[in-house]
Amino acid sequence: GYSINNEESIKNHKAIAVPVLDSNEYAFGALSVAAPAHRMQGDWFKNELPDILQNIGNEIELYLSHS
Repeated sequence: GYSINNEESIKNHKAIAVPVLDSNEYAFGALSVAAPAHRMQGDWFKNELPDILQNIGNEIELYLSHS
């Protein structure tokens, strides 16, 4: 899962966030990217960026579970 802020908080700003979970599935933290709305558009914003963040979050989770 991921969360999108589509200018709800600040006009002309969008953000995407993903959770980082520990080995017990509790939130350890989160990763987010925020930028002006004109830079967060189209397929990149809706598909590619969430995938990138989720992959990075998964790598951090693996690191946490083995450290």
